[in-house]
Formats: sequence, structure tokens, C-alpha cells
Amino acid sequence: MAFMERLRQSQLNVDIFGRGIRFIGDKWDGLAPYRYALAIENSSSRDYWTEKVADCFLAWTVPIYYGCTNLEDYFPPGAFVRIDINEPDKAIEIISSLMSDDDWRRRLPALNEARQLVLDRYQFFPLMCDLVDRHYENEPTAILALRKYQDSFALIKRVKRRMLRFVENLKP
Repeated sequence: MAFMERLRQSQLNVDIFGRGIRFIGDKWDGLAPYRYALAIENSSSRDYWTEKVADCFLAWTVPIYYGCTNLEDYFPPGAFVRIDINEPDKAIEIISSLMSDDDWRRRLPALNEARQLVLDRYQFFPLMCDLVDRHYENEPTAILALRKYQDSFALIKRVKRRMLRFVENLKP
């Protein structure tokens, strides 16, 4: 929060949103209209990044980022701009430079790649599918024959009838 206060006191014309600062109902509304957004994680360590950076990519917004020390292992370096909030003057200088020399369009290919990685690889379901695939990659494949839909419908009907009879038999 000290960095955010320092940024607020700077001469930069920036819009600041967040808890305790300026509430917005939907994060999309705070990201989509902008080309750049601050994405500051709660800590700075290897392999730790959150939706703060992923949401920027999904909104086609280049994150000005502090957090994961090896984010380049996950996303193309051109998709984000790294700052160090422990060096606020230097970080504010980087932000000021981005505002005056807008290179958002040049970053679009990397931003698109990062966005696709979030959608196709790092979201919950693609990630789980990948983990399951890797777990079973050496297992033999089995062919499973499913009954026709009509047969399944009849089976469900029979099970339902049996359940109703069972419940009726429980009544005193």
C-alpha cells in the first residue's frame, strides 16, 4: 500500500481502483478500457502468480507487474512490464515512460499469446485435463461402448420406479 500511496502522490495522471481505494463492481470495468494496469501480487517469489496478472491478459491489458520472479517461465516477456515496488521512484519512472511512449500495439502479439495461455493452459479445467492426461499417458486405452440413448432412458425409468417402490415400502 505504501507504493500505491506514493503513486497517488506522484504527478502521474492514473486511475486507481481497488479495495479501500475506489470500488468497482466488476473487475472487467477496471481493466478493459485501459491499455495498461498495475498488477501487484501480495508477495514476490518463484512460481507464484494469481488472477491479478491473468485477468489483465484476458482484458487485453498489459500488466505493469510486481510479483512472480520467474513469470517469464509462464508468459512471454513482452506481454508484461516488470516493476519493483521496493524502488518506487524507478517504478513510477517506468510507468511514466509507458504513458508517454505507448507501445501497447507492439506488445499485442505477446499479449495475445499470454491470453491464449491463460485460456487454454492455466485455467482450472485445461490444467486439470492436462494433469489427468499426463497421469494416464502410459495407460492402455480402453474402448467403452455406451448404450443408445433410448436404452439409457429406459434404465433411468426403471431405477426411478424401484426407488419409488422402496420409498413406499418405508412408509408405516
